[in-house]
Amino acid sequence: MNTQRMNLLNYYSKIAVLSVSISFGIMADANGMPPQKSPATIQLSFYKRPDKSKIAVATVTTIGNEGRPLFAPGAKVNFYAMDKSELFTIDSAYTNLEGKARISIPDDLPVDTEGMIILIAKIEDDPKYTEAEIELRIKDANLVVSVSEADTIKTITAIVTEKTPDGKEIPVNEVEVVFYAQRLFGPMPLTEEATLTSDGNGLATFTFPNGIKGDEQGIITLLARIEDHETFGNVESSIQTHWGIPLVIKKNPFPSELWEPRAPRWLKVSFTIVFGGIWLTFLFILYQLTKLQKKKSTATHDV
Repeated sequence: MNTQRMNLLNYYSKIAVLSVSISFGIMADANGMPPQKSPATIQLSFYKRPDKSKIAVATVTTIGNEGRPLFAPGAKVNFYAMDKSELFTIDSAYTNLEGKARISIPDDLPVDTEGMIILIAKIEDDPKYTEAEIELRIKDANLVVSVSEADTIKTITAIVTEKTPDGKEIPVNEVEVVFYAQRLFGPMPLTEEATLTSDGNGLATFTFPNGIKGDEQGIITLLARIEDHETFGNVESSIQTHWGIPLVIKKNPFPSELWEPRAPRWLKVSFTIVFGGIWLTFLFILYQLTKLQKKKSTATHDV
């Protein structure tokens, strides 16, 4: 999601929260007592996208009248990071209709002695929801995907690395990587067994299957993902290759359509029956009129 869209969503969320606050204020004045706040629960996730940008997503839920969990729109979520023993504010955002509040994460966040980034999301002094807080400890991992081809075997390789506190890049093993192909409605796993685990060198190697369609030039976008990892969160990398089957768009030079010069057969038959019936009816009426005229002439002559 780009910055403009995030700002637009935050703007509309602020309007929604203001409307809710006014409504609750009216209720409080009418009843002489403050409105009861809904209980809130926060989940916090970290995402690193192919362009290396990072976002934090807080999902806020509440409890409905029947005790069912519901998304909590219009809640203001404040995002913080821990620097040693002190908190400092990163940004704040309002939840959308799906209860999600998103912010961009800067690259220069401090890390602790273990190389962990400590993110904290809070709901504070919200007019509708109770206070809530969650902490997420995350490491900044890198995921790089590459492709290679030898004879007829096409290989996708993902390399998982992490930074040590002193800034050194080291490989990470035992991390699950899922391989996808980008399709029109979202990523699709390349096969049912498209999940591999990185080895001691941080490598996860996957053999590209045959029969995957690309665009008209055969270009296809391949994705490698680390998903919901307890240490690295969600990390994604992508690459384009020409391994897809070229999409062939066939154009019939003589299409049989209503708006084309060559009409379909069923339309020709229908038109023939309809207009043939009309002409037969016209000829039958003309024939009957002719016979009637002859009879009238004969009767007049006899008189």
